[in-house]
Amino acid sequence: MTDAGLRGGADGTSTGGTAPAGASAVGVVVDLTVDPDDPVDGERWAALLAAALRTEGVAPGASVGLAFVDVASMAGLNAEHMGGDGPTDVLAFPIDGLEAEGPTAGRPAGIVGDVVVCPAVAAANAPGHAGSVEDEIALLVVHGALHLIGHDHADPVEREAMRVRERALLAAHHGALAGDPWADPAEPADPAVPTDPADPTDPAGPAVPSDPVEPAEPVVPVVRDASAGEV
Repeated sequence: MTDAGLRGGADGTSTGGTAPAGASAVGVVVDLTVDPDDPVDGERWAALLAAALRTEGVAPGASVGLAFVDVASMAGLNAEHMGGDGPTDVLAFPIDGLEAEGPTAGRPAGIVGDVVVCPAVAAANAPGHAGSVEDEIALLVVHGALHLIGHDHADPVEREAMRVRERALLAAHHGALAGDPWADPAEPADPAVPTDPADPTDPAGPAVPSDPVEPAEPVVPVVRDASAGEV
């Protein structure tokens, strides 16, 4: 998914550069889009995404997209970018990653990438995974954030490194989870990391969804591809 495709084509409401109460004036800027039919606390999750990225070293003023979409929209994105069938819980589309910088005179802010979450899929997976819907969404947001900056779970070493950061970021910026999404060693295939069909060689390709069994990773808001069973 390209930046223009996500930010210009998603239905819903965008809060641009709006920051929630208490947010730092110097942080990662979150371009937030929420499906108007879904009562998601978008600003809360935008704050979590921004905090996680700053903790991992993303520069103040860099931009990141966060979108909450319905099942049909997520199924379309999953098919287009991952070749998947049906909706997944989270997709991540890296752009500049850790190299994203804040704006300067004559240069706009760099874009870390975009994270897309489907609350309906998160809710369905939560009981057997993170334990509650809020904890599941928190895990997906952090998982997506880590994918944006280069983490993956293609092999056991990468997987464990990603889980370590997920645990640390959730503990620091969200709190204890009701369940243990890292308990099951079985890991179904995770379509969490899409590539740009237009340019498969582009290292900053479009997306990186999360994997369900392994959840990943101040703040100016504007995870297991759970559907597979792993974050």
